[in-house]
Amino acid sequence: MFGIEFLPQAISEDMECLKAMIQGARENLGQEVDFVLIPSNPINKASISSLLGAYALRERFSMIVDSRFGSVVEFVPTISGAGLDRLQIQSQILGVKYGGFSSVALIGGDNGELDGVKLIALAREILGGEVSLVSGSGLKIWEKEIEQRLTQKLQAGVDRIITQPVFSMESAKKCVEHFYVLQERLGIQAKLSLGVFGIFSAESAYRINESGLGFEIPRAYLKALEQGKVKETFISLWQDMQGLIKEYREYDVSLYLSTPKHNDLRAYRMGQSKTSHIRVVSKEIL
Repeated sequence: MFGIEFLPQAISEDMECLKAMIQGARENLGQEVDFVLIPSNPINKASISSLLGAYALRERFSMIVDSRFGSVVEFVPTISGAGLDRLQIQSQILGVKYGGFSSVALIGGDNGELDGVKLIALAREILGGEVSLVSGSGLKIWEKEIEQRLTQKLQAGVDRIITQPVFSMESAKKCVEHFYVLQERLGIQAKLSLGVFGIFSAESAYRINESGLGFEIPRAYLKALEQGKVKETFISLWQDMQGLIKEYREYDVSLYLSTPKHNDLRAYRMGQSKTSHIRVVSKEIL
C-alpha cells in the first residue's frame, strides 16, 4: 500500500498534478500509488477542507477513462481534532461515513477536546469496522513514551500507522521489528507504513530541523547533503527502503512518501541527478 500526500488548491490544476505524480511514482520510483492522503490544515494554515477535497478528487478520478489512473487510487481524508469540540468532530466522522470513504486519517490537536487516542476510539465507535483508521507515530517506537502512545492507538482500534520520516536503515529495521513484537504482545493486527521524505537540498533540511515538527534529520544525513551528495543520498535511502520492504515481506510493510505539492516526481528519478527544493512536511497524522 504505497501512499503519497497531496494538498488540494485548485481542482483542474490538481487533477493534472496528481496524474503526473501517479505516473511519476510508477516511472521514477517503481511504485503504484494505492492511496492519496489529503491533510487537514498543515502547519496551522487554512486549506481546502480535507473531506471535501478528498471527495471531489475521488469523484473526478472516477470519471477518468484512461486505464492508467481510473478509480483504483483511494483518497483518504484527514480529521484533525485541533480546536474542535466533540460534536464538531462527530459531525466530520459522520461525513466520512456519508461520503463512502473506506479510510480516514486521524490526528489529535492542540486546544481540542479529543486527543489522538480518544479520536481513534470515537471514530471506531461511530464507523464500526467499515472504515480503516489511519494514524501516525514517532519512528523510535522502542522508546518508552512513544511506545506507550502507539500502544494506546493500537488498543483504540487503529488499522494503519504511518511513521515519521526515516533517514537511516538502522532506525527503519528497529522500528519494523519492534512494531511487530508489540503487535504480537498485544494480540492486535495493524499495518505499518514507513515514512520517506525526499530532501534535495541542505538548506531545506536545515529549515525542517528548525521548524519543530517533532522529528529531526540526523547529522549523518545532513553531512551528505552538505557534501553535495543530494541525489545519491536519496537514491541510496530509497533503494535501501525498497530492499527492507522485500526483506520484511511477511509483515506486509509499505512506504509512504511525503512530497511537495506541485511535483511530478521527476526529481526522484533513480537514473540521473536533478535537484529540487521541497516544502516543509506537515505534522499530519502524527
